[in-house]
Amino acid sequence: MPALKKDASDSSSEFEKIAKAVAQKVSPTPAEAAAEKEFAKAMVAKLSKRLSNAKVIFIGSAARDTGLAGSRDIDLFAAFKKGTEEQIVAQTFDAARKCAPGAKWVKHYAEHPYLQARIAGYDVEVIPCFAISPNQKIISAVDRSPLHMAYLEQELTLMQRRDVRVLKQLLKSAGIYGAEAKIGGFSGYVCELLVLNYRSLHGLLQASSSWKLPTVIDIEGSYFQDDRKAAARFPGAQLVVVDVTDANRNAAAAISQDALASFILLSRAALENPRLELFFQKPKVLSKPGLVFALKKRGTHFVCIKAAAPKLVDDIFYPQLYKTRESLSAFVSRRGFQLVDRAHFADEKHAYLLLEFAYAFAPTVEVCPGPPAYDAKSVALFVKSRSKPLRGPFVKDGRVYVEALRSQSATGIVKEYLSGNNRLGTASHFQKPLKKAQVLVGPQQISFAASEAALAELSAYALRKAHWL
Repeated sequence: MPALKKDASDSSSEFEKIAKAVAQKVSPTPAEAAAEKEFAKAMVAKLSKRLSNAKVIFIGSAARDTGLAGSRDIDLFAAFKKGTEEQIVAQTFDAARKCAPGAKWVKHYAEHPYLQARIAGYDVEVIPCFAISPNQKIISAVDRSPLHMAYLEQELTLMQRRDVRVLKQLLKSAGIYGAEAKIGGFSGYVCELLVLNYRSLHGLLQASSSWKLPTVIDIEGSYFQDDRKAAARFPGAQLVVVDVTDANRNAAAAISQDALASFILLSRAALENPRLELFFQKPKVLSKPGLVFALKKRGTHFVCIKAAAPKLVDDIFYPQLYKTRESLSAFVSRRGFQLVDRAHFADEKHAYLLLEFAYAFAPTVEVCPGPPAYDAKSVALFVKSRSKPLRGPFVKDGRVYVEALRSQSATGIVKEYLSGNNRLGTASHFQKPLKKAQVLVGPQQISFAASEAALAELSAYALRKAHWL
């Protein structure tokens, strides 16, 4: 037993050395943090003068000292007690534009519009919301943000704030930091709650490395420490982090199954062998000839659809792109083509659907199952429609079957999908772009038609490896 305690102590000490080194690299300098807060304070004062009926609050990781160096994000919320959504949006927009008239304000949309601009080197967002109390019914999702700020500003210690930064860097290096639909990872808010719940990053990693799913984290005891009751409230969720300001919300709902599994494995790696490389992995981007070589080496057949990207916010765009990818994948699989893998990604102008086929051509013989033998009318129609089979009709497992010769290629089946008659399940916003989509066949066509952003995604596909395993 004494030896085990010594080993555990040594492990904790080694991890702390690494955490301290990471924190020094990823934390803003005191001067940078002070300048950021001064700028935010000045913006809050300007907006407050023009929004006497709202409380303007500086919110987010920069405000709570949990942000990473270089992020330079300033989130300003205008919380209104009264008014309609249209009224508070109009008032907030008018105030923001008058406070910084020279700024190029761009309207973005979440549940309702907000403004974003680059001012004095900072990415400033001005977001209208409604002022609510804890566990009060929200009008829009952003209404909780001021409550999150008040809670965490009071609860997080200085050391926990440092640990949140280190955790964010660990997740960022693994590609699972960020709750947006493109990533499906851990939000900054969830990072803060996890460190708070387990008292430290080391405590979190010790717990998460042996999580048994589903796992429930209920800091405020909203479900009276009854994990089964909490899990029942969020059916199907593998990780439940009960929002400290709203017991009916799972703050971890955006985390994908793969991101959660990756974090569990990452936790074990960080404890067993803490090292800087876990925190500072940079994805390798291949040259176009290098990508051609890497894809050809696989000995498979690649087809990529390149279509105009519909103008949507990311949280709508990526789920729609994913849905379309799955529709296409299901279609080619039904037609007898075996997929090795598939991927979806986008750049500023185009969306890409990448399919990797085991073979350029499906097996020569296609087995065509027909209706049950007892369905006389359907059997007659089936037999009539298959007048020149390679073999059959015959009975198998109570059904009528025929076999036919198949000559279509993987490329041909993708083009058939794009023809418009077989795109069942394609997301609505991709119906039109797919009609004019470009079909790229083989590593060379795909690589040399890829933009810089697409090349990075294709490189990640070709070199896919979890660096912590």
